Amino acid sequence: MLADFLRMWRLLLILLALASILLVGWIVVPMFSEATPFALESEPELQRLALRAPADAHAIVLVRSFGPAWRRLDPLAGSLIESEGGREALGAAAWLLGPSPVAFWTTPEGWGAAAAPDPLRALVMRLAGPFLPGAVIAQEDGIVLLNPAADSMAAAVVPPWADGLPAHAFVVHLGGGGYPPLSRPAISAITFDDSSSTAEANGPGSSSERLRLVTRARSDGDSRTIPLDGKSLPANALLAIRFAEPPEALLAIDRAVPIRLADFLADGGLAALYGIDTSGIVPRPRMAFGLPADDARAAELLAAIDRLTIRGTVGFLLGMQPDRTRLVGEVEVTRREGIGLTVEFARRGGEFLFAFDSSSLEQLLIADPIPAGEGSGRWSLRASPDELRPVLHELGRNEALRLFAREFSNEVRELERGMAALPAARELRARVVEGEGVAELSAEAELAK
Repeated sequence: MLADFLRMWRLLLILLALASILLVGWIVVPMFSEATPFALESEPELQRLALRAPADAHAIVLVRSFGPAWRRLDPLAGSLIESEGGREALGAAAWLLGPSPVAFWTTPEGWGAAAAPDPLRALVMRLAGPFLPGAVIAQEDGIVLLNPAADSMAAAVVPPWADGLPAHAFVVHLGGGGYPPLSRPAISAITFDDSSSTAEANGPGSSSERLRLVTRARSDGDSRTIPLDGKSLPANALLAIRFAEPPEALLAIDRAVPIRLADFLADGGLAALYGIDTSGIVPRPRMAFGLPADDARAAELLAAIDRLTIRGTVGFLLGMQPDRTRLVGEVEVTRREGIGLTVEFARRGGEFLFAFDSSSLEQLLIADPIPAGEGSGRWSLRASPDELRPVLHELGRNEALRLFAREFSNEVRELERGMAALPAARELRARVVEGEGVAELSAEAELAK
């Protein structure tokens, strides 16, 4: 009798152990599975979940298999969900929802989510709901809602521009500022790729992956473009951009350099940031600039620099010295110096290059070239975010810069906020090109694991 009783207990314990193992596997395995790309137009369930978002949603994130994708999305969630509690709640829900399709969103006042799990996971979510931080759980028509909206979307909100574009997750941008710098609505396709070749290049023990975003929105048709074919960006700059129209942050730098950049850069060009000169009262960016110039245009630009320096008021007050020239590679660089002012300029190919310090132009000339892209674009950019963030932080908090160049200081802080939304990244490349009625922003970042 006792032996039978012990056998039953042993069997019960074995069954409980097996059940525990199966339960742990049921929860854990999806989180460590690899998410696979999907096409949004083939997932009507996700589009149905998107309709659960409130009318004032700024962004809606659509994921076919939430658990596996969350491991990759977690570093980006901070840029979409400002509430730290929301990020924690979604992280906990990812373990319970596993491979379920999920739409989550952010609003001016908070966040929410809708999921379509299998019945067992729906039961687990209902039981675990009281323990999720900062989340109210409800169920309706087989859908699990986290912080359900009082007024859901009345009509489809997913733009059609992502059709045929596979990704690990999609983001529908409906309102708010910041990224992406395109009109609303817009849609972004997010893809993660392991990059073993990059890891080898960075040395033993390092690993990385690439984050790719393709964002599409309706083109306003009025934006100027430049041909990107054959153009390049310097690989050694903290930030380098080619543009058809100068960004506001670049125009705001006027107070930190001795010329009106708006006059020089109105027809597009190149700007490359190499650091910050903190030796004066007001910190000045160390930058090199490039402008498209044939012989006639180059002569005009040189005459403008002459008026600024040798023959201008600045030259009279600062006592500009005679020109000195040197070769950097095969390019002749001219330097002109006065008290507290250095101007260097050169011509290379079809560009007139200049800088207002003694090192930036040479840095630009010796840099390895990176292709700017193909076709016609509004702008093309390359940056080193991990190196750029501390520079922006220093500039944005400098009191002298806020006093003497307030607009530039404000633009710097805005750029710093944009960079803070990105995960740790060694390199970022991005460009905006124009298609038939659609503007496309493609970005690629090399992330450190």
